[in-house]
Amino acid sequence: MQTITLTLDSDGNGTPDQNVVFTYNPAADGQISNNSSFLPPTVTGSLLTLDSSSGFGMGTLTFNFSSGDYTFFTAGSAQSGTASRSISWHATMMETSPCPRR
Repeated sequence: MQTITLTLDSDGNGTPDQNVVFTYNPAADGQISNNSSFLPPTVTGSLLTLDSSSGFGMGTLTFNFSSGDYTFFTAGSAQSGTASRSISWHATMMETSPCPRR
């Protein structure tokens, strides 16, 4: 993955209000940057973790830019059929040379 876009809560009022683009640069040890004004500007490595302290109020999302794998743990106690919330994101793939998945 090269980029993912998520709508996060920039002002802590409980409502996601800012599209944040996270961009991965795999050079050296890897670096994840973003276009927000409320998050640290960069993270070293390929692992991005978001939770309520970073404007992601639905639980904890961990995304691995190197593999495309992710984990999502809901906030509080999730009960089937009681919530109308959903999670979605836009992702951009990046081809490396040589492509490791071929």
